Amino acid sequence: MGSLMICLCLLLALSSSIFRPVHAYNGCTPPDGWCVSVEMEDVFRVLDCDGDGLLDLTCVNKLGNRYALLTTRNCTGDFAGSAPANVCPRVFAVPPPPPPSPPPPPTFTGCTPPDGWCVSVEMEDLFRVLDCDGDGRLDLTCVNKLGNRYALLTTRNCTGDFAGSAPVTICPRAFAGPPPPPPTPPPPPPPRFTGCKIPSGWCVNPDMGDVLRVLDCDGDGLLDLTCVNKLGNRWALLTTTNCDGDFGGSAPADVCPRVFAVPPPPPPSPPPSPTFTGCTPPDGWCVNPDMGDVFRVLDCDGDGRLDLTCVNYLGNRYALLTTRNCTGDFAGSELRSVPMHRGLFFNGVYTVPAILMMYPHAVATDHAPQCNCVCAAWGYQMQ
Repeated sequence: MGSLMICLCLLLALSSSIFRPVHAYNGCTPPDGWCVSVEMEDVFRVLDCDGDGLLDLTCVNKLGNRYALLTTRNCTGDFAGSAPANVCPRVFAVPPPPPPSPPPPPTFTGCTPPDGWCVSVEMEDLFRVLDCDGDGRLDLTCVNKLGNRYALLTTRNCTGDFAGSAPVTICPRAFAGPPPPPPTPPPPPPPRFTGCKIPSGWCVNPDMGDVLRVLDCDGDGLLDLTCVNKLGNRWALLTTTNCDGDFGGSAPADVCPRVFAVPPPPPPSPPPSPTFTGCTPPDGWCVNPDMGDVFRVLDCDGDGRLDLTCVNYLGNRYALLTTRNCTGDFAGSELRSVPMHRGLFFNGVYTVPAILMMYPHAVATDHAPQCNCVCAAWGYQMQ
């Protein structure tokens, strides 16, 4: 028994040395059983609370009770758990309280969604739980893709959901949507073909280059039909004529100017030069350079066909006329058809004064006959 008591004493001394800091106490000594309650979570501290250089004793428990034994008070009275915080600020000062927490969200204290209520995937049901009417209790709302609105309100004892026609004001937070955009004005409708129908086989010939057009030719607001081919034929079926008759390919341009109007014709081309349609020069005819032959092709007698003429430096004149079937060239003696008041006669041939200059022995006479004009284009003037 004596040894047991010795062991207990040693254990108490050991625990005291572990849980109590060792200080040189100059004043207070903790009373027996002071600040040793495990259940109250007592916290014992030894420190200089009041700055007098002596250590004081403090104790705080889980209830917030504060005890203090101060050397300045001769270690008497521990304030009975109500020591002011300024008695030992280093221990008793409490940090400022945290800001208040936001109020908890309202708990669902009212309606319970009925079975099968607002669960349709096909209708894209949207289920919400919120306080619609500000009574502090949660209500139920449902909206689907058709815009139907349902509501179960705690103020209505959760009965009746308005059968899809709940007013927006019942629960604006759930039912009030953004205002719809202003309606877009519809585009003007395209003109509809309300008249003629294209006859079967009409304006479908690719070989003729048929071009079919549908347009309003006459301004009556109804569409007409036109057809043009590569030959310039024009057909038209007009609603104003009950689509009867297409003008047989000769529709006037003013029937549908937008299609048939033809640009003004180009200025006329100059007339082509006359082609040689008559005589052919015989071989070796009017080709003697020693005689100064001059060959010309022209219409001598106005019959619209080309004749042949030849003149040499002796003044001999030859002609092949289409009116004479290109036969006989007058053997160089053709003269202009003018009266010869005083002609020149040389070797039996009437000739021009130029010959007289070349042949001074030519004899002038007043007995020359009338000249048989063959080609006035020669331009000789007999004197």
